[in-house]
Amino acid sequence: TLSLHDALPIYRVTIDTAKGCQPLTVSATNTSNTLNACAASTYTWSVNKNSGWSFTNSTNQNSQDATFQFTQPGKYIITLKDSNKCRKDTHKDTVTIQDQPSLAITNPGDFCGSASFVPNTATFDSNFAKLTQNKWNFPGGTPASANQINPDTVNFSGAGTYELNASFANRCGTSYDTVNFQIYQNPNVQAGNDTLI
Repeated sequence: TLSLHDALPIYRVTIDTAKGCQPLTVSATNTSNTLNACAASTYTWSVNKNSGWSFTNSTNQNSQDATFQFTQPGKYIITLKDSNKCRKDTHKDTVTIQDQPSLAITNPGDFCGSASFVPNTATFDSNFAKLTQNKWNFPGGTPASANQINPDTVNFSGAGTYELNASFANRCGTSYDTVNFQIYQNPNVQAGNDTLI
């Protein structure tokens, strides 16, 4: 027999933030209509990834409310399953965890005489946050700098040690990387005067 107190579960969950830089703490408040019902309800919280998060603030998967700490960038789905003897209901929220950009410049290698190449990144990821700065510097090169993620060709002339450096930034921070390469002088071969033998 169904009692009027045995409420059919209807989820009501509020999270205090859905986006932010890691480490980010997210509090999920359960206001489902079963909280004051006479029929006991079971609450089960879960997150769709095995790493990059944990329960915190003395909460766990069966707490009425839950608090999560996220430490790695990505999109996470927080799920609450609310059930009593009448039926089950499920609520999901998506949280986006951001981080400063990931950046690593590809070393172009060494050259002889001069160098002409397109600088590029071996690793680049904005980590779910819009870039606010992308700056390249090519000391001694032409051009000397660029404000593109993927710059055009850069030219260097003359023997010596040269540097490429870049800084990419978003709301979570700034990442830097630098690589050095060498231009060697071309051999200057002089055979001397001809000698009649």
